[in-house]
Amino acid sequence: MIDPKDVTFTTGNVHIPNSYRYNRKAVADFLADAKPKHPSCLPLQKRSTASLLREWATHKAAWLLNYKRDRTASVDLNYPQRWWVKVLYFVCGSFALLLERTSEVFI
Repeated sequence: MIDPKDVTFTTGNVHIPNSYRYNRKAVADFLADAKPKHPSCLPLQKRSTASLLREWATHKAAWLLNYKRDRTASVDLNYPQRWWVKVLYFVCGSFALLLERTSEVFI
């Protein structure tokens, strides 16, 4: 379970430190709980939960693959995003979520 005291909320960003430690359900539950508590946090208000989960899953997959672990251990959910970042997270995150559903590596 994600401790809300560890997470930083700003107008344009949600920073979840060590996000690789959590599974999809923990992140989804945390985001659903945080959304009504942070009405001025644009990532929570303007982006879909699926979009936020794809970004988290991309970071976790990169961390599991030992890619730049110092940068991929935590996730920064931003709004707005550049178009190519949206595409990257859609493609990579969709694949990572599929792996998460079918593999025990993500648990």
